[in-house]
Amino acid sequence: MLDLVGKPNNIFLNLKNALEILREEQYNRPIITMSQKIDKLLDGGIHLSKVTEISGIAGVGKTQLW
Repeated sequence: MLDLVGKPNNIFLNLKNALEILREEQYNRPIITMSQKIDKLLDGGIHLSKVTEISGIAGVGKTQLW
């Protein structure tokens, strides 16, 4: 059992406000794919802490990066 008496409410949660999340997103640069066309489509590359799904017609294979 966890002893929560006298501890802050967010001790086990990493609570962030919208401004903190925005600053983190602006600080993290995307991972480039080495393809200028794909990076342009993805707004600079694959962004960290976001899900990017690359898909195609059936049978071509699909990859989900996160």
